Amino acid sequence: MSMPSGPLKEEQRLFALERFAVLDTTPEEEFDKITRLVATMCEAPIALVSFVDAGRQWFKSAVGLAVFETSRDSSFCAHAISYPENIFIFEDARADPRFEYNPLVAGEPHVRFYAGAWRMRATGAISRLRDPKRAAVSAGGSAKRRALSHGARRRRKERLDNPPASSSDRGYAP
Repeated sequence: MSMPSGPLKEEQRLFALERFAVLDTTPEEEFDKITRLVATMCEAPIALVSFVDAGRQWFKSAVGLAVFETSRDSSFCAHAISYPENIFIFEDARADPRFEYNPLVAGEPHVRFYAGAWRMRATGAISRLRDPKRAAVSAGGSAKRRALSHGARRRRKERLDNPPASSSDRGYAP
């Protein structure tokens, strides 16, 4: 498994993430709506809104995944944020040297397909993981994901304008 290269201006990205004050906060329905919509539209068993800090990937919202964070070195989204202008896609993680030994590929949930969009400016990514038996990403599907990521960006702006009370207790152990 290869380590992702950090995105350009990593220090500014981490500062923006801190300013966003989202890490370790309670679930929010607006993020959960986006995640459920991505899972439904893409027929994906797993969909996430994640944020990558210096050492981990933390899930603000998740469908189909029982963990709330992973280490950054096993994070697919850590790779996605290295490609901010594109949707980061791989068809079969087993065939990609960056991911073939990733614990999420070699073990549960046996990730094969991934598409992630770094769309919350400097802070987060929307991603989906899909069964490899399904069709590859279509141009129309990419447009839909871009529209969803723009919705998440609007939510980010709303949050920055009106930050919720921070909470380190999400009601469960991370």
